[in-house]
Amino acid sequence: MAGLIGICCKSGLGDGLKEIKPPSSSLETILGNLPPQWTSLPTSEAINFPKGIQAGFVQTPEGLLLLTERPQISDREQLRLLIGQWLTPSRLKSFGERSLLRLRLLSIKDPEVPEELKSPQLGNLRSIKDYTPKPDLQPKLDGTAGKNIFPSEETKFQAGYILLRDIKGEPIAVLQSISPKPFATQGEEGVKILLLFVWLTVLVFGITSNLLLDRWVLSRISHLSKQLKEVKADFSHSTEVSLAGNDELSELASDINLMLQEQERYQESLRLAKAEIEAANQELERLACTDGLTKVMNRRFFQMHLDKIWQAALQSSQPLSLLLCDVDFFKLYNDTYGHLAGDLCLQKVAKAMADVVEREPNAIIARYGGEEFAAVLFNMPVSKAVDIAEQIRISVFNLNLPHASSKASDLVTLSIGVCSLIPQEHLSDRDLIAQADEYLYQAKSEGRNRVATNLANINKLPALS
Repeated sequence: MAGLIGICCKSGLGDGLKEIKPPSSSLETILGNLPPQWTSLPTSEAINFPKGIQAGFVQTPEGLLLLTERPQISDREQLRLLIGQWLTPSRLKSFGERSLLRLRLLSIKDPEVPEELKSPQLGNLRSIKDYTPKPDLQPKLDGTAGKNIFPSEETKFQAGYILLRDIKGEPIAVLQSISPKPFATQGEEGVKILLLFVWLTVLVFGITSNLLLDRWVLSRISHLSKQLKEVKADFSHSTEVSLAGNDELSELASDINLMLQEQERYQESLRLAKAEIEAANQELERLACTDGLTKVMNRRFFQMHLDKIWQAALQSSQPLSLLLCDVDFFKLYNDTYGHLAGDLCLQKVAKAMADVVEREPNAIIARYGGEEFAAVLFNMPVSKAVDIAEQIRISVFNLNLPHASSKASDLVTLSIGVCSLIPQEHLSDRDLIAQADEYLYQAKSEGRNRVATNLANINKLPALS
């Protein structure tokens, strides 16, 4: 069984749904083990219930229960919706007062039960016999009149007995009906009338129960389900479900709203946490790619960027330029002014270089190692690359950082080697680095504080510009 909803009503159907309560644990166990098909109730003729509805008796620790079932209320999930009514003495008395009958439930072993109903071998379901009740047990018209319908000395009675079986077909009780003999149809017809009365009661009960469920329960469940589908379809906006009333379903809607509010708070917390994690990851990535002293890109990022930009230039056949820069006589600068002054000098040189390079699109400046820096310029011919290199050299010179130990100038200066080429399949970025390093060595050899690029040497490599 895919699902079960058990509802037991302790009051009359006319009392409304406000006193409907869920089943107890023991009753819930019984309801959870009901067979899919129920044994037909005792009747002389079949009575057709509305489609999907069946009715029957169930013996429970709380008493005899008249139960109706609606097997399916959802297209997506198989459920069994149950509603029942206890056959208590007061309820039987109420039935009797409306029908001029005295109704009682007897156990199978009760002395008043005819023997033919006690024997399973006989297979009898009903019996009728004359009955002489005690004076105080004669049927009354209503609770206010307080008078017997018929004087005891003039009235004779007949008792009809119907064997009641549960939905599994097991005998569970006997329904006794006592009626004045002058007004009762004699013999078998009297029992048929009693059976018809019981079945009409069951039929009206079942139809009324399901109409109430359709109107007050199922329609509200459907309305709630529709709202939940809308919520499920879009969790990005604040929303809530609404269900008018003051019952369990409206309380369920309130609980769902609390859950949705908690979900919304969770989503917001999750969004903030993801934003914080993303910011932290970006910061970690930046730190991993940044030189701690000069705050420009480090050697690791330089190599990754050069590999990537080399492939882009190879595919697009665009020129790629590399500038290798070295602070002239920097070891002597540290020896003269100290390492702290040397660190401050490198920071200022790096900033001056970055101010020039970062004005160019797709260009980066990185610390290559020690006092060496590198600039990568994409889609830039050698003439333009040399112009950028000269701007960098002048910008560092204009810092006016004293360098008394330098053999090139009394200020801090740069030597720069420039190489530009169009990448090809038989070349690699190592060729670019090696050629730029040669031009840097050339600039140092020619007296430092200068930019070197040998067009004749560059033209020896294929596809140089």
